[in-house]
Amino acid sequence: MCGRLSLILCGDLVGALHVESSEAIQHYWAVGPVTVWKWRQALGIGRVTPGTRQLLQERTGVPEEAAARGRAAAASPQAVAKMAQAKRGKPAPETTREGLLRAAGQPKPED
Repeated sequence: MCGRLSLILCGDLVGALHVESSEAIQHYWAVGPVTVWKWRQALGIGRVTPGTRQLLQERTGVPEEAAARGRAAAASPQAVAKMAQAKRGKPAPETTREGLLRAAGQPKPED
């Protein structure tokens, strides 16, 4: 046998990655957070899943309806303009600048 071993993502694991929180996947599949992140990245799954949202709601006590209203309010044109104004004229942190420069040098995805 040559090379490194790899896990094939299929079946219930793929379903869980789409729905469950990272903590649940870490527990039931006995893996770490970086592994869950890599799996989700390989499948094109975002950071927040229904399970993540439910876990956050249980921990914070904020009802889902209120959280949804907050997300919508934060995405409104007025809120976006206010956030942009607060940042305008202030230098970006060095790590942000480095990340933007790295991203600018990467090939663009095809549509």
